[in-house]
Amino acid sequence: GVKLLFIGDLTEAEATPLAATARRIGFLVNVEDITQLCDVHVPAIVRRGDLTLTVSTRGAAPGLAARIRRDLSDRYGPEWEERMAEVAALRAELRGRGLPPDRVASAIASYVSARGWLGNTPAPLPEAEMPGGPTLAFG
Repeated sequence: GVKLLFIGDLTEAEATPLAATARRIGFLVNVEDITQLCDVHVPAIVRRGDLTLTVSTRGAAPGLAARIRRDLSDRYGPEWEERMAEVAALRAELRGRGLPPDRVASAIASYVSARGWLGNTPAPLPEAEMPGGPTLAFG
């Protein structure tokens, strides 16, 4: 398996030999606030069901990443877990009817826009035609 060591709350002088030892025995290393000692950076994460939003500054400004994560968390609240499930079910239904990926994407964009879930989305598409079936209109 993967081995990962997180080092925090140490000075660079304290963290450097620890990171070197960890690497020598096969660990990847993340050292808090000392970017040059990091093999990996950990993004700030917001999870809402199947929706995962991440922010990374590659360790350059972790406080800023945390602040943006809080902003995303406020903007995409717990209701997004249910919204994701709703959109996933719609996608599965549309794909099951034989709609190609580009038409599914258009229909989903229209569906989301019609519900006003994203404040800066383009105007909804008027309708999404189903091959061999009815026209879907969201509104």
